[in-house]
Amino acid sequence: MPAFAKKRVSRSSSGIIRILLLATSVLLAATGCMNVGPGPRSYSVAVLGDIHYTPAWATNNYSRAYKEMWKELSPNMLAASAETVGRDTAFALQLGDIVDVSSTQVLAEAASVLDRTYGSLPIVAVCGNHDVGRGYFAKYMVPWQSAHMGNLSTNEIKTTTFGFRTGPDLWIVIDFGAGERSVGMVEKILADNPDVRYTFVAIHGPVLPMDVWRLRWFYLGYEGVNAARRKMRAMLAKRNAIVFSAHVHALEYKDWYGDGGRITEMVLNSVTCEAGKGPKPGEPVVISETPDDYGAFLKNAEKNDANLKFDALFEEYRPGLKARYAARAGGHHVLRVSDSGVVLEYYGLDSREPTKTFTLR
Repeated sequence: MPAFAKKRVSRSSSGIIRILLLATSVLLAATGCMNVGPGPRSYSVAVLGDIHYTPAWATNNYSRAYKEMWKELSPNMLAASAETVGRDTAFALQLGDIVDVSSTQVLAEAASVLDRTYGSLPIVAVCGNHDVGRGYFAKYMVPWQSAHMGNLSTNEIKTTTFGFRTGPDLWIVIDFGAGERSVGMVEKILADNPDVRYTFVAIHGPVLPMDVWRLRWFYLGYEGVNAARRKMRAMLAKRNAIVFSAHVHALEYKDWYGDGGRITEMVLNSVTCEAGKGPKPGEPVVISETPDDYGAFLKNAEKNDANLKFDALFEEYRPGLKARYAARAGGHHVLRVSDSGVVLEYYGLDSREPTKTFTLR
């Protein structure tokens, strides 16, 4: 048994109490069938975007800015996130790019940081583009994930795309780097779970196109996979999915209607050295508060014929985009879920009070 698995087997008394209070269901590996447990109808989730863990011993191959932020800014943010954990906290969620330069040693250190932050709380870690390396994430973090699902799962996780239930809700974790290979997995998970209250998706790269650098670097965004992208969009929209992503080191809310339903997406950032420079530390520096200028950034930034292709892509989404908020910001987050709605709280840097709140349902 791996060392981290042994550590998680022995739980504190508070962890046992949390298990009793937050009894949840059995995990579905991407192709299995799901047994639904009773679970809580009201719960919270501690959420982190990219954290780009960089060790103190990092060489010149690592970002100097990231190495610097891990001396104080990022540890302080994690300490604040730990304080948001309460009896109603079902699990902690990290949305990928847990490290900046991947290796088994750095992944192990980053995973240990999450262990120390959240203790016996179940932890779900999404695969990001910086985590992949030479297959390091699959080799190290997939077994680690199985050992850290806690009361969310009794089954072994074998892939980086999988589903699980928390009470009446379905959670789908997608490896956005898997591209078209993940579509059938997600389709199977959705088909096996038609009876849910909310469908949540956790993925590193956004599902809805980004009006930032490298437009095509979103989930199924590359040319040549348009059919798969539209199929996935329709599957999620028909379930009125709520998506949590990261990747672009910004805070963004988009509410899109189309394909017979709705997709609401929150893009989150926990890279503390890129939190924006507002009047107060961690306060969002607003880029946009309207869907009307969706696509304007790239159109102004790229002065070449590629804009015509970019604009055509945005035209698929503009009519259905009913709300948008984008800002430079970074910190930790708390998701609050209940029958009455779904709310995401953003806490700037190491704030102990919500800096901004988004009502998603």
